[in-house]
Amino acid sequence: MSSPETLRAKAQQSYERGDHTGALKSYLRLLQSDPGNPDVLNDLGTVCFALGRMEESKRYLAAALKLEPTHSEARENLRMLCKVVGMTPEAVLGQAAEISPATTVQNPRDISVIVPAHGRLDVLEQCLEALCCQTFPAERYEVVLVANGLDEPAAGQMSALTARCRSHFGDRLRVIQVGQASIPLARNEGIRNARGQIVLQINLDAILSRTALAEHYAEHEGFGFDPRYVICGGRRFPESYKRSLFNYLYEAIPLYTALHQPRPRFLADAAWFVTCNLSCMREAYDMFGTYDPSYVWGSDTEMGRRWEEKHGVHIYVNTNIVGYHLHKLSFDFWKSKCIEAVPYWFRRSTGMPPQEMPADAQRALRDKLDASDLDAASLESEMRRLEAAFSSPESFAGETVMGERVYTLNDFTWRIRALLKQYRIFLQHMELWRIVQRTRAGGAALEDIESAA
Repeated sequence: MSSPETLRAKAQQSYERGDHTGALKSYLRLLQSDPGNPDVLNDLGTVCFALGRMEESKRYLAAALKLEPTHSEARENLRMLCKVVGMTPEAVLGQAAEISPATTVQNPRDISVIVPAHGRLDVLEQCLEALCCQTFPAERYEVVLVANGLDEPAAGQMSALTARCRSHFGDRLRVIQVGQASIPLARNEGIRNARGQIVLQINLDAILSRTALAEHYAEHEGFGFDPRYVICGGRRFPESYKRSLFNYLYEAIPLYTALHQPRPRFLADAAWFVTCNLSCMREAYDMFGTYDPSYVWGSDTEMGRRWEEKHGVHIYVNTNIVGYHLHKLSFDFWKSKCIEAVPYWFRRSTGMPPQEMPADAQRALRDKLDASDLDAASLESEMRRLEAAFSSPESFAGETVMGERVYTLNDFTWRIRALLKQYRIFLQHMELWRIVQRTRAGGAALEDIESAA
């Protein structure tokens, strides 16, 4: 059995190289051998803070100060923690409970994989099977499945599936229930329950390659486990799915990014922040904020923009970290989502509902629409023609896109993406103008429009 001196040295070395989970394990063993040591309690409070485990951090620091009220380092650490959680040191000390080894953090992991589950339960089994087969050591990761808004038959299907997976995962598979069908709420609840140093967000219909978890961990290790770096893996589609034009565009270059040529590994703008295959340090959510539930669509990209603009967070893309996405996108689906997001997008960006839009802003919006030279009807017709043409992998042999002949898939991709970006802006302005006109004319209230969307 390791001596206390050896355990302390090992814990400090782990902490200094950024391995906070390893440090936590060593400190917990140290606490069991010396439960009344305020220095150990202070160190545990520090490492729990680094892992984003604020409740445990409060308990350990409060326990250290209860044993030694003049412990200056513990008091300073508590003051820093209180700034983050919005409490006073006095309030934390007032609610502190007795600390013992029985109340310590249970089963810390290196990675928590969060999977929101609502629809598409037919592919969940494939998702979990892929997580069973990872090359990353099994004891170092867990899966947090967040069931949100399931009806009774779906809940029964979920229970039967997770029961079959218990033989492999054991207590590393946890199911959390959220009553409302909301992806942002489900992700936030998963984060709150995560025990891992790194949180990996994936979709229900994402099938990770066997090396994906190990590669995510290696990227974070390369950045020194810095919470300001988010790792975005690649999104690929099986061949039958890739015959969808929009799936092809998403795999080649995500639709909402700036028009730039991607490489296998690169720093990207926040539009790459999509939760199909994305990881960050657990503490990043405590430092920079979580998903905004008011977004019915695009809460991941919104959070990425917020993190980048307000906190200088970097989005690092490694498209070699493969995640296959069993999802078929279409022009009509993409268009409906663009329209659905408008009331929320406007309210969040301006702080006002559309019916309160000032008269000068309304005139400016109308002028933008009048000045647009986009032939929206022709573009819609062209998108549907190209979708049909793209359904066979042999169909592309040079295409005409809105009157311009393109001969390579790369040129084709950039041409389509530029048109779709222009169309999305036009479409959202048109939808906002429609909402403003309806509310000004005394039609449906904004809440009715939002619920209808």
